Amino acid sequence: MGETLLGTTEPCTGPVVGTPDQICDGCGKLTLSALLKSPSISLRKKHYGLDEMERFKALVSNPPIALDISRIKSNQSQCSVCNLIQRQLTNEPVPAGSLMAVYKCEDLDDRIESLWLYFPGSKKPIVQLTIFADEGTFASRHIPYRPVADSGSDKSIQDIKDWITTCNRSHTRCRYSLSGAKIKHSAPLPTRVIDVGGSPETVRLMESSQKAAQYVALSHCWGGSSHYRTTESSLEQHKNALKIIDLPKTLQNAVFVVRKLGLRYLWVDSLCIIQDDEDDWLREASRMADVYEGAYLTIAASASSDGSGGLFLSREVQELVRLPCEKTDEVSGHMYFGIADMEAAQRMLRGPLNSRAWVLQEHLFARRTLHFGADQMYWECDKFLMGQDRSDSRSSLELKIPTRALLVCILGDFLGPDRMPHLVENPSQERFNGADYYTWWCNAIRYFSKCGLTKSSDKLPALLSLSTELGKLTSDDYHEGHWHWHAGTLLFISSLLWHSSDKNYLSKGPQFRAPSWSWAALDGSLDFADMYCYNLADIFHPEDTDLQILKVQHYQPVGLPSRKALLLQQC
Repeated sequence: MGETLLGTTEPCTGPVVGTPDQICDGCGKLTLSALLKSPSISLRKKHYGLDEMERFKALVSNPPIALDISRIKSNQSQCSVCNLIQRQLTNEPVPAGSLMAVYKCEDLDDRIESLWLYFPGSKKPIVQLTIFADEGTFASRHIPYRPVADSGSDKSIQDIKDWITTCNRSHTRCRYSLSGAKIKHSAPLPTRVIDVGGSPETVRLMESSQKAAQYVALSHCWGGSSHYRTTESSLEQHKNALKIIDLPKTLQNAVFVVRKLGLRYLWVDSLCIIQDDEDDWLREASRMADVYEGAYLTIAASASSDGSGGLFLSREVQELVRLPCEKTDEVSGHMYFGIADMEAAQRMLRGPLNSRAWVLQEHLFARRTLHFGADQMYWECDKFLMGQDRSDSRSSLELKIPTRALLVCILGDFLGPDRMPHLVENPSQERFNGADYYTWWCNAIRYFSKCGLTKSSDKLPALLSLSTELGKLTSDDYHEGHWHWHAGTLLFISSLLWHSSDKNYLSKGPQFRAPSWSWAALDGSLDFADMYCYNLADIFHPEDTDLQILKVQHYQPVGLPSRKALLLQQC
């Protein structure tokens, strides 16, 4: 059996649509016992080496449930399941008098994730219904997905606790930093933290003196000029007390979650760094890797564009149809049919917070992040990217969005088990190599180029902590957003092949930021020539290029800051 996240025994308290007596006789055939016996889509697609005769025999002995399309249309106003199906048939040409065959879609543990409905002879499903079950019920043994509760509810807090418990018990990789250092259960606190213990109405800013304790870090969009922040003049006042009612909504909600989890310390950049003290800002900014990797948990206000948005956003009701697992057996309980939102996780990771350039570092350093999205909460660590509904979106997003989970896998393979034994979990499988690592970096820059910056001059500083940590690991030289790998300078040449990724021109910033050969010199969405290659193995061959980079050379233009130039040689 594969690993699953722990759940809660509390039933779903979210609103649902439909009751058992609103289901027609045809849809009443969709009982749990019938679905468990129904054929899988793997049979329809002739997976597992079945030839046509074996497939035919299997379907004869175990035929799919058939639903009459004409009855679905006529019953849609009385039957909630028919209504759910008909809404997906609106734009489909429906053959007269046709039946739809129902196949189940299972996960790796043979649990039913969804139902796929096919017209006769169709190769693609016409309708897809996702199935949900309350945690701790009979149906939850056979159905992996769960209804979503409000983010601030007791059930959601229990979900968070269960995710943390599972991660602490089972996820070895989540106990280590990117550099391979094991992080203690209670890490040294950042320079300052917010102490949320004490009075219910107030919190206070505290100098930590490097005390070891569990703490939560907040990743959020400040937004505008109304954000609450610590300055030299307000420092002592904030150390004395901060009224929770005066804090922005996102900070209020973060304090609520930290207290509900039984923790005491919260780190928030706007309050824990003295914003008008340049020395303090530079010193604390250089410690971002330690702050986010050392955090017991990072809370991400992923759907809020500023501090007034909060963590617990109002959202549309999750529309589910409730029907009995068995028509004649109330003891077996209920299950739910719904339409899955396949883009929800991607919207969350492309929301207001993750569209900010500085957040990429925070995201990659945080060992486990609790995303508060517009639709539901998401848990992300080195093992999972999972929603409250228990959907795992990691595999579909890792190639589009740079994640820590993929980075640590690549680093483990690239640097090898001698240096990174905790990252190498399956030594026998196909392994990543150096080219994959640099492809990951190009993909990260491609994503980063689409993110916004309040100050244009922060383009390279927003990657400083990440590039510093990766440079320590690989021993590569980092130059203005590019890596010079001593064992293969052709990768550096490939990284110079950047260009605009759309019809818009890349634009020059208001002031000098990087030499003209660096992608960081210009603003706009960019891509790399080798971006979509599976790996960059071909560019290791000398015949693929007639250039060689001899070195990156510093020079001093008269009256201008120091610059870097590439010294090239034609082969």
